[in-house]
Amino acid sequence: MPVAPARPAGPLRGRGLLPPVLVGLLVLAVCLWGIGRRPLDHDEYATWWAATLPHADLSRLLHHTDALLAPYYVFMHGWTALAGDSATALRLPSALAMGAVSGLTALLGRRLFDDARTGVAAGVLTALAPNAAQYGQEARPYAFAALFAVAATLALLRALDRPGAVRWLLYGVALALAVLSHPLAAAVLPAHLAWARAGRRTAAWAVSACCGLLPVLPLAALGVRGGQTGQVGWNLTGWRSVVTMPYLLFGSPAVAAFGLLCALAALVAARDRVGPLALWALLPLPVTAATTGELHLFQERYLLFTLPAWALLAACGAVRVLGPYVTRRRAAAVTAAALVPVLAACSALDHTRHVTRRHPGEPDFRRAAAMVEDRARPGDGLAYSGNGTEPRALAYELRRLPARTRPTDVFTGHSARRLGRYAPDDCQDPEPCAHGFRRIWVVSTDRSGDGTDSMPSRTEDLLWDRYRPARVEWFANVRVVLLVRASRRA
Repeated sequence: MPVAPARPAGPLRGRGLLPPVLVGLLVLAVCLWGIGRRPLDHDEYATWWAATLPHADLSRLLHHTDALLAPYYVFMHGWTALAGDSATALRLPSALAMGAVSGLTALLGRRLFDDARTGVAAGVLTALAPNAAQYGQEARPYAFAALFAVAATLALLRALDRPGAVRWLLYGVALALAVLSHPLAAAVLPAHLAWARAGRRTAAWAVSACCGLLPVLPLAALGVRGGQTGQVGWNLTGWRSVVTMPYLLFGSPAVAAFGLLCALAALVAARDRVGPLALWALLPLPVTAATTGELHLFQERYLLFTLPAWALLAACGAVRVLGPYVTRRRAAAVTAAALVPVLAACSALDHTRHVTRRHPGEPDFRRAAAMVEDRARPGDGLAYSGNGTEPRALAYELRRLPARTRPTDVFTGHSARRLGRYAPDDCQDPEPCAHGFRRIWVVSTDRSGDGTDSMPSRTEDLLWDRYRPARVEWFANVRVVLLVRASRRA
């Protein structure tokens, strides 16, 4: 479809900046509500582990895993040094980023459509999407990818308005920050190309875009050379998931249905204005679905950078279709006024269910560690069985426990820091490793058996030959077993 160049909007001063600022503060408030209540999930434990490593150990880790997240981990390393490593402190940067996403989305809507109503509507729709709050409450880089994707788009449109070296440089920097936050954010480039072609600045755009992509190339090469592409090999999907992805992006059936209907209205009523937005919102879905067998990137958190485009499409459709009727007909105005509270109520229910509570399937290591902390004695040991998250989760949850009462990892061979991994390896001979430990706490995410099924067979045999269970406690998706050494007479 032909793309009309975006009309330059007048400068924003005084009251013109107030609506985007208010929208940003609204989303920030939503993200801050209950931000520290939910326990960390397994990815957030990884963020804490990487962010609190010394630089040499972090470099060793990134050579083995998560090289593409190096900029985020380096940023979080500095952030935790200043703000601490509580759940709230770890998540606060994402909350601030998501608030900025909504504010910049409101600015972008005004810039694209020369209409403050469209920008405000897009920002409010972002606030109503529970996923915006969810990833604004997660210590991961996805909110930053969305933030810099919107910032790069705004910088591009300003460069197209009045081309100049400084403006093209700002665009390249914003694009670099987007792809450094998450490489998939580069999928915004087809939309940028469409705007650049409409503004007849394709060559200048191409130079700036290439410069913006350069910083991520060494990290991508390190990831490929280090065999890190299989880290998310579990993430497989089918084409049926493409249909449900818009719902997953919004996180609420009611908000998703409203957004999709309004986006469809925009594609029909304003197709000459929303072509690039449609590329931004829609193109990454089939691309990531088609490459899921090789890249494994078809997940809503990786596609969060498309949420502003969906919100802008929906806002455009709502303003174009509903706007004239709302101003002319009282019944339509009442309906529209009632629709926002209904959507807000549905969003609040989904927000409460998905954001402030533990994610389904996530082990409640916080309560498990609290039990160990309350009943631990000097000289106790710790052992783990499960998927490998347990060592860093317990290291985080027990980090405030004094060293003299903190249980010692029993069956650790080489430490995670020395290996440059997220988890240590097992000692080769478990018998000398267990020598001197009368009590061992086993923290297990095994859902069947006696809680030690994921351990090496020699370690499992030693525990059940030499120790007896004295206490077993179940928490959500995790169990804690206290083993006490059996008497020689027994």
